[in-house]
Amino acid sequence: MYRASNARARRALDGLPARELDSAHAIAQGLSNAEIAEKLNLSIATVKSHTGRLFTKLAIKKRVQLALLIRDAQD
Repeated sequence: MYRASNARARRALDGLPARELDSAHAIAQGLSNAEIAEKLNLSIATVKSHTGRLFTKLAIKKRVQLALLIRDAQD
């Protein structure tokens, strides 16, 4: 199983805007778009937009990849 180093994972997340990072953590917790929208007081469209930008910025394709990156940054 692939694991990013702690430092590399942190660097990847460092440049993210605060609200996108909040969305990233919520995705890593396994929340749905609707749950994230409710938790962060955002529209579902905004959550989807954050998700798309996160995927692009972090060069990932799946939510589980984001969850693993968040985990690696915290280890």
